[in-house]
Amino acid sequence: MHLLTILQKERSKKTCIEVADFIGNSPERFAELIEIIIGKDLDMANRAAWVIPSIADKNIDKLIQPYLKTVIELLNKPVHDAIKRNVVRMLQFTTIPKKLQGITLEYCFQLLNNPKEAVAIRVFAMTVLYNLTLQEPDLAHELYDCIEMHLHGALPGYKSRGGKILKALSKMKS
Repeated sequence: MHLLTILQKERSKKTCIEVADFIGNSPERFAELIEIIIGKDLDMANRAAWVIPSIADKNIDKLIQPYLKTVIELLNKPVHDAIKRNVVRMLQFTTIPKKLQGITLEYCFQLLNNPKEAVAIRVFAMTVLYNLTLQEPDLAHELYDCIEMHLHGALPGYKSRGGKILKALSKMKS
């Protein structure tokens, strides 16, 4: 069966799992998924991006590394929220190499600081940033201030994740 054929089925969790199982640990099939995500067919790109978290549960690190720069750059392009949300969600579980940390920090801070972004995107960006502060503790103050600045009047999802990360960052700052 071909990846596009599966993606064209009904949009459901069952189909998502079927695609993730089809891709498995195959670099070729994962490459095809990435091509669909960065392609021109927005509906298929959204469906393909929706699969990424399911693959992330199956150790996506090895598969994503060759495409990481391409995927991270999607965060700075005018793409559908579903693509941004699933990319940044996946980045929470991915090892980001030193050479891509700067661009990842820049894009995730942009997402976190933009109140027009969906809460899920901002919350996942917050977690990616926190994970990067574990490697670069000097960033803890900047992230702390940024989260705190947007906490007042934020939606419950932001407040919940923000509170947890602020508490963890407080321990780092001490």
